[in-house]
Amino acid sequence: MPRTTPKRPRLALILAALAALAAACGRRDGPRPAPAPRVVSIVPAATAVVVALGEADHLVGVTRYGHAPGVPVVGDTNPPPERVLAQEPDLVLVGDYPSQAPTREKLAALGVETLPLPFVTLADMRAATLTLGARLGATPEAEALVARLDAALAAGRARATERGPVKVLVVYGTEPGFVYTTAGGDHVSELLAAVGGVNVVHDGGLTVRLGLEAVLARAPELVLHVAPDAALPDDAAALAYWRQALPDLPAARRGQVRVWPDDHLAQNGPWLADAVAPLAALLDRAAAAR
Repeated sequence: MPRTTPKRPRLALILAALAALAAACGRRDGPRPAPAPRVVSIVPAATAVVVALGEADHLVGVTRYGHAPGVPVVGDTNPPPERVLAQEPDLVLVGDYPSQAPTREKLAALGVETLPLPFVTLADMRAATLTLGARLGATPEAEALVARLDAALAAGRARATERGPVKVLVVYGTEPGFVYTTAGGDHVSELLAAVGGVNVVHDGGLTVRLGLEAVLARAPELVLHVAPDAALPDDAAALAYWRQALPDLPAARRGQVRVWPDDHLAQNGPWLADAVAPLAALLDRAAAAR
């Protein structure tokens, strides 16, 4: 009588299959991916870029000025190093500015990797976005953000060609008898130029303290306050201020005084693409009011 091979128990077969599946799932082609970096950002613009890239899960600490709900706040833009270290970061995003140099140097001395990023010009914003995209594994998303900004600027330039230039005074703040403005070199001036705005202040640095008589001599057709404040929270308050201070100013006589409704024009950030068309529309109105 021929011998028969005994049947393997069903349970043993199932266990063998599960073991093979587990081994297959554990295999990886190439090196294992590096752990996701834990990031503290003490630059509000950098925080905004990380969020816009869809990588907010990397953030383990931000300043009180950063918009990242649910992320611990480590302080202001120069937080105590111990509060940064408490978040056990792999990387700290810092501003490439003199004001943050002491914090950057303290963190570096403690062995923390820092990434200095400038956010003054539009070129800075592009470069920072691409750098952060590369560090966080979001290069396609970073390239898309940059392309969106460039497309908005191209549309603004086309609109400016059709309309022509408009003389603009950019206002960062006021005090009795003076305003604080810019002579160029920052992202606001670049956006303004892209949509056909002519900055009436040509000499000076990023921040210029300008007397009201000098403002009158430059005869802006549009006065643009880049953000609301307690004294001038909206268009009506700002127009009343200028009509009292300089009633003969062309912008005041024609009612072309505007307050940007939030801080997304004053602050360099990924939201600037959305600011181009509304900014161009303000210049359109000022030109039509001539």
